Amino acid sequence: MGGVSLNSQKVSLDVWLAQQLEALKVLYPGLELGLNCSCEDAELDQRLMSVAIQNLLTNACKYASAKVNLEVVQQEDALLFVVDDDGPGVPEEERSKLFEPFYRLSRESDQAAKGFGLGLSIVQLIAELHGGEIEIAESPSGGARFILSIEA
Repeated sequence: MGGVSLNSQKVSLDVWLAQQLEALKVLYPGLELGLNCSCEDAELDQRLMSVAIQNLLTNACKYASAKVNLEVVQQEDALLFVVDDDGPGVPEEERSKLFEPFYRLSRESDQAAKGFGLGLSIVQLIAELHGGEIEIAESPSGGARFILSIEA
């Protein structure tokens, strides 16, 4: 897909994801960043998945009021990375459009956020390269929930 090949390797998920969150704590010191990882190791392209996870977490941090949570669970033959925030969420009618390159939500707060609208389309590509997908739902905390699944 697009000339990109995977360089999969065994990754200790809890250690790797804790490092991802630590990097964000410096940029978003006022937010509570949580991690719940019930899986020990996974085979994945760490470089590409770091881009995907950082993108999802950074987006969540931009819109969260106080809390962002990353949960990783094994579900049958898939590994799910679930990112929840307590921000304004994503209107249901705009969810599928967010994966289109350069698409940005029309609300005023989104126009003030930095970026070009490419991040989620890149996350989608990374998910597909790993045999998975990305979905948007409503978070139990009222904001957005992004579910990135990859083949396990």
